[in-house]
Amino acid sequence: MEFRVPDEIKELKKVVRRFVEEELRPLEREVEEKGVSPELRKALTKKAVDLGIYALAMPKEYGGGGLGLLGQVMIAEEMGRIHPSLRFVVSDGDQMVLHWGTEEQKQRYLVPVIRGEKIPAIGMTEPDAGSDISMIKTTAVRDGDHWILNGTKHFTTYADIADYIKVFAVTDKSKGARGGITCFLVDTDTPGFRVTKVFDSIARSLHVCEEVFENCIVPHENVLGGVGQGHKVFGTTYAMNRGRYGGFCVGIAEYLLEKCRDYAKQRVLFGEPIANRQAIQWMLADTAIDIYATRMMTYNFAWRYDQGMDVRHESSMVKTFAVEMVGRAADRAIQIHGGMGLMKDLPFERIYREVRALRIAGGTTEIQRMIIARNILRGHVSTGYNI
Repeated sequence: MEFRVPDEIKELKKVVRRFVEEELRPLEREVEEKGVSPELRKALTKKAVDLGIYALAMPKEYGGGGLGLLGQVMIAEEMGRIHPSLRFVVSDGDQMVLHWGTEEQKQRYLVPVIRGEKIPAIGMTEPDAGSDISMIKTTAVRDGDHWILNGTKHFTTYADIADYIKVFAVTDKSKGARGGITCFLVDTDTPGFRVTKVFDSIARSLHVCEEVFENCIVPHENVLGGVGQGHKVFGTTYAMNRGRYGGFCVGIAEYLLEKCRDYAKQRVLFGEPIANRQAIQWMLADTAIDIYATRMMTYNFAWRYDQGMDVRHESSMVKTFAVEMVGRAADRAIQIHGGMGLMKDLPFERIYREVRALRIAGGTTEIQRMIIARNILRGHVSTGYNI
């Protein structure tokens, strides 16, 4: 693996860092209290598009940045330093439509997303089906050149503001997840679709909704990836997403470490800075060690992905290690800041809540450990390092 960061990535990181500190940082308090208004979202998206930092993961031929996963991870580190509700400004586009869409679907959905003109969402999770997608109950029945969708989805991120949703529905119950689930591109202005609830959660950025499909008619041309291919379509983006989880977590932890270092040097207790106390020093050291380990794991994973290697097993390890690492870093940050760390005047209690959600979102750490152990026990992976 080449550990030298390309000059173009270094420059891009500088652009993103300036954007974070100058444009986004002043908005954190407002976003935490009120959320992101449509007007603010539109204005920030335009700025990001103009700077060339929007949809960096998308191919250049469709107007994206053409950035590999290693570069995306490094940019995610910069975005990890800011309120997660503002991370949409480096949207990853729409990987599912990119990999599985027809050219007509790409022009109709993907290109507008890359331009910042459309917002996508994914409708998979249901009240009785989360990590086990074989349990989904939303159905799609073919009627000539159309499909009729009925069912309920929940915990769909940004369903209330999305322009279209990739909805996974059962098209052949006898085949289950292996051939019986199909993905549909559903425009949110389609009759029969409605958002019924926006959940209030532990984290402001966890903006998730419940939506209902009642005889929602979708044209056959909106089938994504082919009938019965929903399981494959769903699995397309998860390795990449987990790599970005690693980048975000490293960025969050690094920001926390900087704040803790500065506070420890200026906070005086019993006549001397608390930075002189071994208990504080060890917490700083442990966070630094965690950051280094997570960064190296994530960089290696991203590099292997960019080389075309199968990294599904490693993606579960990166996700698990990164989200638990940043939880420890947030906990130490509060401890170092003492009583002030619990106050809303400082960002630590908010970050503590936000990172707690990461152990559940995108596949729980328990599910990831189950996948890792199953791969080992069944002999699907080596217990050593495969170069």
